[in-house]
Amino acid sequence: MSTTQEHDALQDRLGEMAAAMEAQDIDALMACYDDALVFLENGKERDKAALKEYVQKLWSAGSGFSVDLATVHRVDDVLAVTLEASMSAETPSGDKVTISWPLFVAYQFDLTTLKVVREVAFSDEAGIAEKFAAAGIA
Repeated sequence: MSTTQEHDALQDRLGEMAAAMEAQDIDALMACYDDALVFLENGKERDKAALKEYVQKLWSAGSGFSVDLATVHRVDDVLAVTLEASMSAETPSGDKVTISWPLFVAYQFDLTTLKVVREVAFSDEAGIAEKFAAAGIA
């Protein structure tokens, strides 16, 4: 596969992942990941099953969790992605607020299968907690 074909294939795969997130289709999303996935979130190493559980928890919270693609950079078999994540919640007074924050993710792909073999994600958990606290949400 040429470099251009690889680039296009990785962009297509990222689009499939985004569509699965939007549709909250866990099976389609997990099909994009290798069974031996290493998932690192804020320095904590997890596996594919833990990623699936994490995503399902986000979706089940009824929070309207979503991500929008902000930027993508490619280096060899890695896509470095900046996402705008957002989540809605209700304040104690009944007001609905939406909190947004940047989420930085590096997806390393097996270029033969186009499956993610390593995902490294980082977000400022303390900063997100402060945003929720400032909105009156624990």
